[in-house]
Amino acid sequence: MCIKKILLFLILSSNLFAFGQKLVYQGDRKYSSNQIQHDFSILVSTIKEYHPSVYNYITTDSLENYITKTTAKLNDSLTESEFHIIVREFLMQIRCGHTVAKPSEEWYSYHKSNPKLLPFEIFLFNDSVFIKTSLTENTDLQQGIELISIDNIPIKTIIDQMKSIQPRDGFSESFVN
Repeated sequence: MCIKKILLFLILSSNLFAFGQKLVYQGDRKYSSNQIQHDFSILVSTIKEYHPSVYNYITTDSLENYITKTTAKLNDSLTESEFHIIVREFLMQIRCGHTVAKPSEEWYSYHKSNPKLLPFEIFLFNDSVFIKTSLTENTDLQQGIELISIDNIPIKTIIDQMKSIQPRDGFSESFVN
């Protein structure tokens, strides 16, 4: 009888030492609409409750209107990167350069080990983008060539989106580029 109890104890306690599966971060994992809406509502309530100057550059009505419109758009699953852009666009509404959003550590690790970098350096001139230096042997990417689009997305659209999430104080346009 005692041996059966010891054996049962060993079998049951072996689960304490079992290793679970390690979740591997994948950059394209989608989060459900409910998860995203929940996280966005936590962000909104935290900003409203704890940010010292939420309404310095936006009226209460304008911010509430923006929150309502954004929440209504959160009706589909999104990746962390897609949600991150929405969060940064929201934070830009309060125009506080010290209030920024960063992706998770897993996001940074994933993108560090799976880089998707542009194969060239650029420079901006009068709202146009030109290749400064090609980082590949691709002869189509010559220095001085103007970029019109990337993956059929117009350069102006890309630049405008990047500027729309660049943290800065107030309505300052200094150093945005």
